[in-house]
Amino acid sequence: MITAPGPLPQSQRSQNGRAVRTEGNQSAAPPTVPYRRPTKNGDAAARLARVPGQVSPHRSVLGNKIRTVAAQITGYVAMYTKHSQLPLKYADSQKIWRYMDYEKFESLVHNASLFFCRADKLDDKWEGVFPVKMIEKFELDTRSFPSADRNTYTGLQWHVQKEARSHLVNCWHVDDTESFAMWKIYCGDRQRCIAIQSTVGRLKRSFNANDERIWIGEVEYIDFREWEPDNRFFNVNTPNTLKAFFLKWHYFKYENEIRAVINKAYNKHRAEKGILVKIDLMELIDCIYVSQASSHEDEQAIKAILDEHSYSFPICCSDLGVSLYM
Repeated sequence: MITAPGPLPQSQRSQNGRAVRTEGNQSAAPPTVPYRRPTKNGDAAARLARVPGQVSPHRSVLGNKIRTVAAQITGYVAMYTKHSQLPLKYADSQKIWRYMDYEKFESLVHNASLFFCRADKLDDKWEGVFPVKMIEKFELDTRSFPSADRNTYTGLQWHVQKEARSHLVNCWHVDDTESFAMWKIYCGDRQRCIAIQSTVGRLKRSFNANDERIWIGEVEYIDFREWEPDNRFFNVNTPNTLKAFFLKWHYFKYENEIRAVINKAYNKHRAEKGILVKIDLMELIDCIYVSQASSHEDEQAIKAILDEHSYSFPICCSDLGVSLYM
């Protein structure tokens, strides 16, 4: 969605005093938890919190104590960052799911990374688009401003050309059980398909393995012709850029989605489709589900990948493939 620039710091003003806009400098209001780069003590804490080996630290009393100590060391920063304008009503214990084919699962395990897709490369072309009334209210299609690249943009032009490619998204389905619809949409009839079952809390903690600032929030399903936010979504009389990437047409309500979003200037990643973001895989995964179409050989292939990288997770067969009667 399009975002018009808010007031910029002195370092981003041109010599003649006119404010200029730089890509990736999104206009969302400051998060409720201030971001600080990890200090040396913080780096030590991060290492302390990630104990190597096959046993997940979070599944032991010792692991819990280690993380408690790490969090108390000055400078330690959990890279999930709470944002006052991104509601997240779910408890940390709420189950979440990510459905994928075998190749994406293999990449997840091999790289210990989640894929964040550029918003402008997602299938839904309304991703990041401001609702009509927001465009009208803030004159995003008429008001213009100078940019650091020496060009002038309207708010709409800037967002489409700059912000959309600088916001990267990773999506999860919220549900207490697996979903037949999600299996069909993301896996079709392919045999080797997997659903990663995690929780909201695990997702937050898994991002401690990297230095990106990451926001997590619920997707709000709206009518783009009618929706208009209250003042908490304004930022110095401009629309909030970050919030725009948490809005979708109400036609997608069945997805019941939460998502993690990174704002990273395109010139700092230059990815054609998206980036891999390091995670703590032992922290993230609670259980691995294999699709109803998977065979015993498929299950063994999945286990072999995990063994190759010294991971041990519960592997469950989808309930949709279980016969109630012999």
